[in-house]
Amino acid sequence: MSYKRLNHTADVRVLISGSTIEELFREGMRVMFKVMDPVFESNVLSQKGHYWTIVVNSADRSALFIDFLNKVLEMSEVNKEVYVDVQFLELTETEVRAKVKGVPVCSCKTDVKGVNYHGSEVKVDDDRLVCEVTFDV
Repeated sequence: MSYKRLNHTADVRVLISGSTIEELFREGMRVMFKVMDPVFESNVLSQKGHYWTIVVNSADRSALFIDFLNKVLEMSEVNKEVYVDVQFLELTETEVRAKVKGVPVCSCKTDVKGVNYHGSEVKVDDDRLVCEVTFDV
């Protein structure tokens, strides 16, 4: 699992990679919350947390990746949580069903407003799945 920060004038652009589609989606979620830089209450990460089930359908794998990240971002804003774990129940080229574990946050240092579709395409590079993602901040 890895990511690399890329140059972008106004927003945050990263290259995310994973050896499997599950790893790519998991890493994308992790990187998004790393960019947001959440402020936790003390000992919050040792709490059980709350699991939410999400379902996202899209036209193709690239759109599904961005739609998944946007759905998790929306839930984060509504529930005042960040998601520290994901369990995939089903993940195909056009649908993801997953459980995400949320833990409460006081605030986030960076406000991510959305995940941009422009220039985002899931590709295979050296036996890894990669996607450039732009977080609108």
